[in-house]
Amino acid sequence: MFCPKCEKIMKGTKDTNAYYSHGTCLNCLVDYHDELRKEGTLEEVMFRKRLLNAKSWLREQYEQLNEFISKENYNPEFVLSDGTIEKWEVDGNISSVVDSYKEWLQNFDNDLQNSIKEYETKYQKTID
Repeated sequence: MFCPKCEKIMKGTKDTNAYYSHGTCLNCLVDYHDELRKEGTLEEVMFRKRLLNAKSWLREQYEQLNEFISKENYNPEFVLSDGTIEKWEVDGNISSVVDSYKEWLQNFDNDLQNSIKEYETKYQKTID
């Protein structure tokens, strides 16, 4: 596989990880970060990226939680590689676990909103 920016061969896990996270090889990513550092905007760009990643993660957690709640049966079944079906039984009250996780997600969301306000105040830019 070739880097779309510099067109050099990407080899090794570090290039692969850089490609999946930023779309370039590790060398191009380092060069990009150096440019941002020289411009004095690296901290802002990294802060924004962390906030956007956290927003995306939180949205996915809410989607998964809502999907879990929508199921009538909280005892999941899994098909194993040999074709057998494994059923899990949940002991206790699952609604208390769900409520606890909802509360944790809400606290995370509040902290995220505070971080977004901090970013917007510090850099005078909004998060999309």
